[in-house]
Amino acid sequence: MITDIQAQWDKILDMCDQSYNQATKVSFIFPLRPYSYSEEDHILTVVAPNSTIRDTFVNRHERIITPAAQSVYDDPELSIKIYATTDLTPDGFVAADKDNDCPKSNLIEKYKFENFVKGKCNELAYSACSYVAESVGHINLENHSARAERNHYNPLFLYGGVGLGKTHLMHSVGNYIKHVDPSIKVLYTTAENLMNEFINSIRVGKNQEFRDKYRTIDLLLVDDIQFLADKEGTQDEFFHTFNALYNASKQIVISSDRPPSELVKFHERLLSRFDNGTMVDISQPDFETRAAILEKKVEMRDLKLPLEVIQYIAKNISSNIRALEGALNTVASYAKLANTTITLELAERALKDKMADNTKPEISVKYIQETVAKRFSTTREELCAKRRTAGITYARHIAMYLCRMLMDLTHVQIGQEFGKRDHTSVIYACNKIADEIEFDKELKTTVYDLEKLIQGE
Repeated sequence: MITDIQAQWDKILDMCDQSYNQATKVSFIFPLRPYSYSEEDHILTVVAPNSTIRDTFVNRHERIITPAAQSVYDDPELSIKIYATTDLTPDGFVAADKDNDCPKSNLIEKYKFENFVKGKCNELAYSACSYVAESVGHINLENHSARAERNHYNPLFLYGGVGLGKTHLMHSVGNYIKHVDPSIKVLYTTAENLMNEFINSIRVGKNQEFRDKYRTIDLLLVDDIQFLADKEGTQDEFFHTFNALYNASKQIVISSDRPPSELVKFHERLLSRFDNGTMVDISQPDFETRAAILEKKVEMRDLKLPLEVIQYIAKNISSNIRALEGALNTVASYAKLANTTITLELAERALKDKMADNTKPEISVKYIQETVAKRFSTTREELCAKRRTAGITYARHIAMYLCRMLMDLTHVQIGQEFGKRDHTSVIYACNKIADEIEFDKELKTTVYDLEKLIQGE
């Protein structure tokens, strides 16, 4: 027999069906179960089988499923409250929050300092995060010099490309602190989730609740801050939240794919706050670190992987840690399907497609310039020359923008590659193209096609 609430929940999922692929549905959507709906409180309560699915729902899926639920229940004020099965009482009723003033930390338990592999690429970031984790436990430091020293790390700003370990380190900080002192209020969020919560709080008239949530904690961890570019309202709100926490000597840790000086369309007053603390770069891991990371993952998964296979993967997969793990998963799955042991020959067969990907042209400024020049029927030399004809200037701006988006280069470095132009010219070009892409569909398509061409896709 299908209950009314289950029938409504099925309608909600049907409305969201096109938003998810089958793997996401099976792993994170289908395991959810509706628990109750309160028309008076405008709350739909949902239960997840574990904290991982619960936290994934909060961070990624709530913004998609909530509007569908509001439509099905014809309740524009409806919000979804989700619990893990561990949050249930023996009687089966959802337990009351232990502390209404303490939001869920959203921490992923598996990310800890103990299983983070250190190398030259990340040792400074690891040290800075370790220091913050150890010092935040002493929130009410009375020693003035100790408080002043900690302020040098507030905020702690981690930056680097995707898949290099920034998120792992942030969760490690939070997990360490919660282990040492569970009473310390820790909150991890992505910038995207922060924005969605802020927008929703305005829509339902609960802006004060949003502020109370973010301004009464001891440690705030905000991932992918670059997402707030051009989000004026959310930047304003975050600026005041930042000030409230900083003035109360609370710790803030932020991650980004680039340093503050390279963040475009951010308020200067917010960037100055980021510059006030400690900025640490995480670069791509070298061969030794990649091999050590693989050894750690092999150990954690209790796999039997010959050293020559580890070295083969580490040598040929160099982009980031996620790609390494993906290669390891591919080899392990291939061996399981073939019901055989992992050998170098098997790894080579399993990864032949990934190895083929590595034969794609290396992305360089020269390659980007040549690709854009060919698209606009001009030459690389003309893009770097001082000529200011409309067609060449337009192509030059696009090339600069693509260099900024696809390479880990500063505006100054890009300017040097385009006829030793001043970095302000590069900033202008990047901002101009970024602005025009928002409303010029033809330009958006052109840039997208060039990106795929440059990346060999």
